[in-house]
Amino acid sequence: MIKLKFNLAEQCVSALCRIQKPSRIYLEKSSHNLLHHTNNTCPGDHNDNLWVTYNDYQPPKTQIEWEQTCFLDKCYHGYYEWPKIIKYPMNKRECYTKETMPEHVAILYNQFMNKKFY
Repeated sequence: MIKLKFNLAEQCVSALCRIQKPSRIYLEKSSHNLLHHTNNTCPGDHNDNLWVTYNDYQPPKTQIEWEQTCFLDKCYHGYYEWPKIIKYPMNKRECYTKETMPEHVAILYNQFMNKKFY
């Protein structure tokens, strides 16, 4: 019975966190702004799609580099050809301080910071 209560409490808290999670902000850029096109249209790894592969990936070291990095979640972009407009999520997220926190976020924050909260 106690385990059932903890499972239910865990599911409720995770549902609240999912509801309050801010939605992603998507940016759109044309492929001409991001890529250096070549006339080569055969499939495979090229100079214009090496930044999508794992071998050429250098992880960002600072917060500013992280926010400027473009991550594509479609693995097929750039293998055969590039789309005319590339849509990708922005990495910048809103960070709250105790003073700027909305009330619905502050309720959860205060509960997690409470030492008697299990």
